[in-house]
Amino acid sequence: MLNLICLIPVLAVGWAPADETSGPFNGLDRQVRLTGKPTLTEAIDQVAAACDVRIVLDKQALQGRWETEPKEVALSFIPPVGAGSLVLRRFLHPLDLRAVKIGDHLLITTEEMAMPRILRQPVQIAMRAQPLASILRDLSKQTSATIIVDPRASEQAKATVSVALDDVSLETAVRVATEMAGLKMVRIETVIFVTTPSAAASIRSENDSGNGMIIGRDFEFRPNAGLIVPGNAGPAIPAPAPAQRNP
Repeated sequence: MLNLICLIPVLAVGWAPADETSGPFNGLDRQVRLTGKPTLTEAIDQVAAACDVRIVLDKQALQGRWETEPKEVALSFIPPVGAGSLVLRRFLHPLDLRAVKIGDHLLITTEEMAMPRILRQPVQIAMRAQPLASILRDLSKQTSATIIVDPRASEQAKATVSVALDDVSLETAVRVATEMAGLKMVRIETVIFVTTPSAAASIRSENDSGNGMIIGRDFEFRPNAGLIVPGNAGPAIPAPAPAQRNP
């Protein structure tokens, strides 16, 4: 799905194909009313069931965050009835948590780990000459990540790029493809922003992010199934070194 995001005085093109109106997240606009006095996991499970969406709790990122288990964490705010996506945001925010779209599910993680989780997703780019904008649109579809092209870079985003990448991270794929078109990628909260080198340098000076990315075992919520704890997922993947900043 093509979204137009207004950046006065021009328009920026962005892709967020797996949004609340299509695909695995189409139920997030359903009205949700939390019942009783739910704990964190109970509230998440109620949203998952009402919206028919898969929600995963990022155990690795949340480990040691509370003195008790997530299933015993009380909500500091019980939101009124509203769209599932809004209810979720409202009770997660006071806990400094965020729900991010990862492929076909929502991942509940910390504010600090939201973007690293998005960027760590594995992707591939088929070997054929195609405009950079088409590559970015396909990567967005693969991961549900929101990728925005700065209007100042719109002409360069039309440049034809020929590259094949298999089983690399989303961050690597976007960086390689944009570099080949003479552009840069920067991270703004949970948005991947593709812009000119000069604009990227200015943004990076204000938005220096060097969070490590660690993948571990997750709790999983499925509609009508409650809390599921997968079996031993093996050792965690070590956090890679932070990407070097461009001069």
